Amino acid sequence: MEQTRNSVAKAGINPTFVPTGERSVWAKPQLRFIFSMARYNDFAKENLHSPYLAYVGAKQWGYSIGRNRSQNTQNIQFGI
Repeated sequence: MEQTRNSVAKAGINPTFVPTGERSVWAKPQLRFIFSMARYNDFAKENLHSPYLAYVGAKQWGYSIGRNRSQNTQNIQFGI
């Protein structure tokens, strides 16, 4: 009997805005806009494989939208 495995594919877009206009990775302050999307297989969905699924329930797709300023992160999570 073949063992079923949890599987997830995840992608994200994270543009960064620096108000000073400095073009450096170390420029401060930074304002980051975060969007990530994940697709869970049926086994992962039914077993609530991730903390995200434990929070929103058994969903095939998950989304996270948020912003990050310095070390503070605020996210809105939802699933369909």
